[in-house]
Amino acid sequence: TKESMFTILPHESELYRSAVNLRYRLLREPLELAFTEAELLAEADQQHFALVREAVVIACVTAIQLSETRVKLRQMAVETEFQGQGFGGKLITATELYLSDQGIQGIELNARETAIGFYDRLGYQAEGPRFIEISIEHQKMVKTLRIQGQMGSLTPSPGLR
Repeated sequence: TKESMFTILPHESELYRSAVNLRYRLLREPLELAFTEAELLAEADQQHFALVREAVVIACVTAIQLSETRVKLRQMAVETEFQGQGFGGKLITATELYLSDQGIQGIELNARETAIGFYDRLGYQAEGPRFIEISIEHQKMVKTLRIQGQMGSLTPSPGLR
């Protein structure tokens, strides 16, 4: 069986550039939006996570530090042929565990309308009214990570309903 590995992507690494390409193709190109050089430079201060299978990024997400204990997840993408197979949930759960171990207690994100159900199943809760961002309806969603014991392990996400 082909394993997918949770991987932290160093900024400007080959795998990071592969993740940027995936995000561009799935999230930006359909809206005719490019990444600006400034946007990509700003990502040097962000954390980049991926599921990597046979040296290929099949799913990725980026985290921006909001405070010592909070991050915002953004730019979540799963390669088209791997969608609907649990890889997105696996990436988010592994990212939550990693962030929890780093002392992060809360996560927020702006979910596209089509992804609200996905994040809801992973234990995220809608906060405030929906809004338009990059011409698409979004919903702010939040989750509190429950730190348990010294290792800071998470309570498991509720299973897919």
